[in-house]
Amino acid sequence: MRWLRSYNSSQAVIPTAVVRRGDVRMQVYAQGTLKGGHSEMLVAPPVAGGPMSIKFLLDNGTQVKPGQEVLAFDTATQQYNLVQAQEALDQAQQQAIQAQANAAAQDLDDAYQIAKARFDVQRAQLQVQQNPIKAAVDAKKNDLALAAAQAHLTQLEKDIASRKAGNVASIAVQDAAVKKAQADAAMAQHNIASMTLVAHQAGYVSVMQNSSTNILFEGMQLPAYQIGDTVRPGQAVVQIPDTSSWEVDLSVSELDAGHLTPGEPVGIQFVALPGDTFAGKLESIGAASGPPWDRKVAIVASLDHPDPALRPGFSANAVITTGVLKDVLWAPSQAEFDFGGKSTVYIRRNGQFQRIPVTVVQRSESQVVLGGVAPGDILALANPEESAHAAAGARGGRSGPAAAVPASRR
Repeated sequence: MRWLRSYNSSQAVIPTAVVRRGDVRMQVYAQGTLKGGHSEMLVAPPVAGGPMSIKFLLDNGTQVKPGQEVLAFDTATQQYNLVQAQEALDQAQQQAIQAQANAAAQDLDDAYQIAKARFDVQRAQLQVQQNPIKAAVDAKKNDLALAAAQAHLTQLEKDIASRKAGNVASIAVQDAAVKKAQADAAMAQHNIASMTLVAHQAGYVSVMQNSSTNILFEGMQLPAYQIGDTVRPGQAVVQIPDTSSWEVDLSVSELDAGHLTPGEPVGIQFVALPGDTFAGKLESIGAASGPPWDRKVAIVASLDHPDPALRPGFSANAVITTGVLKDVLWAPSQAEFDFGGKSTVYIRRNGQFQRIPVTVVQRSESQVVLGGVAPGDILALANPEESAHAAAGARGGRSGPAAAVPASRR
């Protein structure tokens, strides 16, 4: 077994590739999912009274047209509030009518009282005119009677003015109560109407995940909203993407994202539609996220032409063409190695692999454009020094870093 391991290690095959000259399409590969663009969100209305219960909800993936009912909440509480508001409105209106009737009756009584007081003043004035022919005692009585009649008229005018102001204030209070009751009834009617949500654009129903659960743990798959679930005001329940403008959410490595520019062409293939390639373009590039050893950038690509066979959630494989380099030397990207912070390759010469420095002009996930090599050079796709170290270890020997390593032909 020791001899067999030594023999296999010494005969390790180093994969190679040939440097070629030609046009290179620099491409970035990405994976993602299909969704509709310009999504419309259906959100639980801001209705007071706590969470609302879903009474009606279209199934996930249902095609909808503008004006079609998609989602409805239970309106029992708001119906009760409407009845209460209408009863309060009726009562306020009756009280306003009563206040106006009382004010009108008071005005009639005040008019009678003021007319009678003025008549009393006029009669007292006629009695005073007889004072020259009256005894002094009777004349004095007439003067006192006139003064009393005038004082009563003055006081009555002040009282009437005060009562008029009070009646006006009372009517204003009742009118305010009527307006408040009308506002409450209108608000209840508005709440009832807002609890039925319709689509404003053509698309499909994408039911959101129910995040209202009190038990959450890492990796948990949240269920979608369904009839009977409770929703807090302001929570998004349904998303309606526009199927006339499909978009694909993609994820690329942070290294590849540095070569991307919005507007670059994208070829997209869907797992569910093998053999078909859909043309599109890169729309936006997001920020990097994730752990330092696996940083990813979210990008969005749009499709140039919608297709009725497409469905939301299709898994997509995209190829983004970042540019075309004419008449350059290129090799597979695995042929370039980093040695001490410098780009190097291993060229097979005279049966041995020699490490030489090179210049990287451009690289993609699968190809690297090099300077410092010649067409036809044979490059190692695996580090031959590491293979030599492994072979020496299997034989029980030692090996240090080497610039030339024997090459095994494939």
